[in-house]
Amino acid sequence: QELHVARDFQKMLLPRTFPQLPGFDISAFSTPALELGGDYFDFIWVERPLYLGLAIVDVSGKGVPGALVMTLVRSALRASAPGCASPKQVLRLVNKSMLEDTTKSVFITMVYAILDIPARTIRFARAGHEPPIICNDRDDAPRVLQSPGMALGLVPGDAFDVLEEVEIPIEENQTILLYTDGVIE
Repeated sequence: QELHVARDFQKMLLPRTFPQLPGFDISAFSTPALELGGDYFDFIWVERPLYLGLAIVDVSGKGVPGALVMTLVRSALRASAPGCASPKQVLRLVNKSMLEDTTKSVFITMVYAILDIPARTIRFARAGHEPPIICNDRDDAPRVLQSPGMALGLVPGDAFDVLEEVEIPIEENQTILLYTDGVIE
C-alpha cells in the first residue's frame, strides 16, 4: 500500500500539463519499470515567455532509492534553472548539489536543454545521458547529437567541466527526441 502511495506521489512530481507554445508540439511520457523509479522529466521556464528549459533525467538504481534521489534532482534543477541561460551552468549547479546531498555510489545522467522560442533554436548540454536524436519529415536519416559530458554526482568542479553546450536551429516539421536508456533497452 505504501509503495502505491509513493508511486502516486512521484507521479505528482512530474508535469501534468505540457507547455503550449505556438509553432511547437511538446509532449512526454513516463512509465516506471517497478512501482517507483528514478526517471524524471520536466519543463522549467527560464524566462517566460522566451526561454523554456527541458530536462530528461535517469538516476542510478531503481525503486525507493532511485525515487528519493529523483526528488533531490528535481529540487536542485528547479532551484538552479530559472534565470540561467546556460545549460552547462545549470548542470554545474545541480552537480554541486548532488555531490553535497548524495553518496559516491549514486550518479545521475541528464540532458538539459533551453528552447529559445523566438529564435527557434535549442541549446543543450549532456551529463552522461543518452544523446538527443533529431528526425525530419524528409527521408533524411535521424541525427544523433553527441556532445561530451559526465554524469552528475561523480566528480567535483573542474573535472565535471568536460561537458559542452551545443546549439542547433529547429526546422519546420522536425522532431527532437530526449529519452532515457529504458527506451533503448
